[in-house]
Amino acid sequence: MDNYNKILDKLNAFIAKFYTKMLLKGLLLFLAFGLLFFFAVVGIEYFLWLSSTGRLLLLVLFVGVELYLLWKFIITPLSFLLRWKRGLSNKEASLLIGKHFPEVEDKLFNLLDLAESNSKSELLLASIQQRSMDLSVVPFVKAIDLKENIGYAKYLLLPLFIFAIIWISGDVVSYFSSYKRVVNYDLAYEPPAPFTFRLLTSNLDLLEGKSLTVSLTTEGRVKPESVSIVVDGKEFLLQFKEGLYQYEFTRPLKSTSFYFVSNGFRSKEYFLNVLSAPSIVDFEMFLDYPDYTEREDEVIKSTGNAVFPEGTSVSWRMKTRTTDEVLFNVGDSIQKFQRVGDIFNFSKRVYSDLDYELSISNVNVTSYEKLGYRFNVIRDAFPSLRVEQVLDSLNPNLSYYVGEATDDYRLNTVRLIYFKKGQENKKVLVLSNPNVNYNKFYYTFPSGLDLEEGEVYDFYFEVVDNDAIHNGKVTKSQVFSLVLLNDNQLKYRELVFQKSILKNLDKSLEMSKEQQENLKEINRRDRENSVLSFSDQNRIKDFLKQQEVQEDLMKKFSGQLKDNLKKSEEDSKLKKLLEERLERQELEAKKNERLLEELNKLAEKLDKDELAKRLEELGKKQRNADRNLEQLLELTKRYYIQQKADQLSDNLMKLSKEQEALVDKDVGLDEQQKEQDSLGSKFEEISKEVDELLKDIASLKKPIDLKVDMGNMEDIKKDQRGALEEISKQPKGDKSTSDKAKSKQKSSAKKMKELADDLLAANSGGGGGSSTAEDAEMLRQLLDNLITFSFKQEGLYKSLGQTELSGTVNSAGIKRQQELRELFKHVDDSLFALSLRQAELSEFVNEQITEVYYNLDKALESMAESEMYQGASYQKYVLNAANNLSDFLANVLENLQQSMSPSMGKGEGEGFQLPDIILGQEKLGEKLGEMGKKGSEGGSSGEGKKGKGEEGNSGKNGNEGKDGDGEAGDNGKEGGNGKGKGSKEGQGSETARVAEVEARVVLVEVSRGLVKRN
Repeated sequence: MDNYNKILDKLNAFIAKFYTKMLLKGLLLFLAFGLLFFFAVVGIEYFLWLSSTGRLLLLVLFVGVELYLLWKFIITPLSFLLRWKRGLSNKEASLLIGKHFPEVEDKLFNLLDLAESNSKSELLLASIQQRSMDLSVVPFVKAIDLKENIGYAKYLLLPLFIFAIIWISGDVVSYFSSYKRVVNYDLAYEPPAPFTFRLLTSNLDLLEGKSLTVSLTTEGRVKPESVSIVVDGKEFLLQFKEGLYQYEFTRPLKSTSFYFVSNGFRSKEYFLNVLSAPSIVDFEMFLDYPDYTEREDEVIKSTGNAVFPEGTSVSWRMKTRTTDEVLFNVGDSIQKFQRVGDIFNFSKRVYSDLDYELSISNVNVTSYEKLGYRFNVIRDAFPSLRVEQVLDSLNPNLSYYVGEATDDYRLNTVRLIYFKKGQENKKVLVLSNPNVNYNKFYYTFPSGLDLEEGEVYDFYFEVVDNDAIHNGKVTKSQVFSLVLLNDNQLKYRELVFQKSILKNLDKSLEMSKEQQENLKEINRRDRENSVLSFSDQNRIKDFLKQQEVQEDLMKKFSGQLKDNLKKSEEDSKLKKLLEERLERQELEAKKNERLLEELNKLAEKLDKDELAKRLEELGKKQRNADRNLEQLLELTKRYYIQQKADQLSDNLMKLSKEQEALVDKDVGLDEQQKEQDSLGSKFEEISKEVDELLKDIASLKKPIDLKVDMGNMEDIKKDQRGALEEISKQPKGDKSTSDKAKSKQKSSAKKMKELADDLLAANSGGGGGSSTAEDAEMLRQLLDNLITFSFKQEGLYKSLGQTELSGTVNSAGIKRQQELRELFKHVDDSLFALSLRQAELSEFVNEQITEVYYNLDKALESMAESEMYQGASYQKYVLNAANNLSDFLANVLENLQQSMSPSMGKGEGEGFQLPDIILGQEKLGEKLGEMGKKGSEGGSSGEGKKGKGEEGNSGKNGNEGKDGDGEAGDNGKEGGNGKGKGSKEGQGSETARVAEVEARVVLVEVSRGLVKRN
């Protein structure tokens, strides 16, 4: 019977699944029909807005239909499933199973029928058992397929489709909200407006003091023409802008409710919530300036901007309302004000420009108001300092400084910082503590300084202001560098500078000679051309410009030489004469400037004759100036050589003493070797300077006889090297120098002294008396040669007069004149050599020599062009200049004789003293004057213009004469272009010439007598 029981269980499972399928089917149908009916009921109310009765009937109908559907599709199958009601029997179930399974057919029904039989025989039981066993393999529950219910789900698509249509229409909420009116059938409902109000402004919380604009729109099938807002019972029309209704709540505001109305329809109420905002009632800022600025403290109100000095302390004080916090914001830094009630305080010291913000906050708002301000800080500027250096042109050890210091407040200190070059040990000399904002100070270096001679010092000036913030700011001047020279270095420096000046003067002299050649070319062109052309005018202007430049250079170099001579403390006769000649040369330079100005004016006027005359005058002056300069330059070079020899002698003497001191000096071998090496280097430098001195002497036109034993110098070097080698050979343990080394050191010291003595002896000139006697002898010979030249020139002058009468060119006379010029050149060379040893031979000698050369050249030109009359007049100028020169040299000779021996003049030749020369010159002058007067009485067939000329009477010195109108004597300068009748020489001219010859014989005899006397 077990198999049969299993068959029964399987039948029960089949029946349960059968009703489960029925329940699922009912659920789907309930949902589909129930939703459709719900949509229908809501739709009727949505569109018809039924009355209470209609809504009641509609509600009853809806409930009834829904209950029916629930009973039919849900409760009924559920009661069968739960066996609340009797459902299918086993036989009815077997029939359904037999239909589904063909192999079962009615077998299951027959089995159930046999099982219900009352007779229970074994055969029957066996049959039931067998049949049950056969049917036990059939799965009865598979006869029910639950998936078949899926076909009923299609009924749900209809309500879903209707819902989608409602959703798409956009009125889903209002459509489905109609069920509320059906449920609340007893309430009265009115149909809704054709539009709804929608407030677009979401935030209605507003801070006091601000305004708010609310925006409103309507939604619905109808657009109202106007919308109003009701605030505190007052209605205001909204403005329509850009499709929106707008209204502005203006200040002051308070919390209130409001709503909108339009066409009798009203919106819900809204609430405007006005919040309290923080605010600043009063704002003050206290500025506490630094004490050193001496400015009074200041209070600034209602603003946070300020301009003040660096380091000012700023204090803020704020009185606020409804404020909980005030913040000080600088970049990422935030600091809080201190609060006392409604008062907030904060302090800060400011050193640089500052941009900051002040923000206030309370519970309602954070950083409600940010106030941006700026501090412009005036930095304490560095003091300014300007220092000018003025070097002393006479003393290189002195320099003067003028400084100007300024500051925006006050200057505290002016000081001098000095230190040895290359060292860090700086010393300070406080010059002043001005305590003003402008200070002008003066300082003379090296006053107040502790310096060592021969050391190079760097120094600069500093000013310190009163800036208490930075402990005084310092400004430095430029760095100056000077060396405190000792006497020897000063002298060497002066000599180097003097030598550079002499080189410049040499160059300038060469340029001057080139200018003379240019002037000769201009004069030659002028003689060839009858009219001054434009190109000639430009050539002359260019020459004059170059001449002006040359004059400026000469003036500059002469001034430098004069200043350099003044630096020397030596009070020698040569120095004084050089300075006097430089001063006279400056005066001549000024005269040349005036002459150049006149020439420039004449070049503009194109006055050919006057310009030619002035150019000749310039040429004459220039030749004379060059000769003076050449002589002065040679003398100055000699003076420089003497000074240089003195310095080298001093240096050698000092070095000799140092060498002797080193012999007895008790120092170690290393120190001995070091000092000996230093002495060797010093002597090497001195030997180079001696070589340069010898080169300078050789460059002189008349070299000085300086006897320096060059072998002695080499011996000194050899001894010093030998001493150094001996010291280096000694063992390191020795405490003293070997005797051999000391011997060489002593030898070198002795030879240094000898060399110094040689230089000193050469500088003194050695045997001054004999040198003066030689100069006197040379001067006597010069006078003899000069008088010989004068006699020969006189003879030529006479012969030229005869040639002039015949009107023929005297070639022999020209040749004789050229020979006389060469003779005078020998006199000139000897006189130049003598002038280098006797500075008394001043510019007057050069002036007369220039006059002789000039007139000799002009006489040669006139004779070559058959202008014998003009040539004779130039020869008379030659004679006058030669006589003046003879008289001056005679005076110089007398001075030399007196300097040699005051008792000279007795003995042989006693009657022929210098007064005899003067007397002879006076007699010669008288005779020449008489000759000139007699010549004026003679007649002549020609007429000519007469002008001014020097009278022939010679003064005592032979170079003085009166200027006056009248005829010129033979010994005076010709008055050219004068009017008069008679021959050139006049009557009695022969007698005058004889008297002149006799006077010259007296001069010769006197001169020769002076020569024999010694």
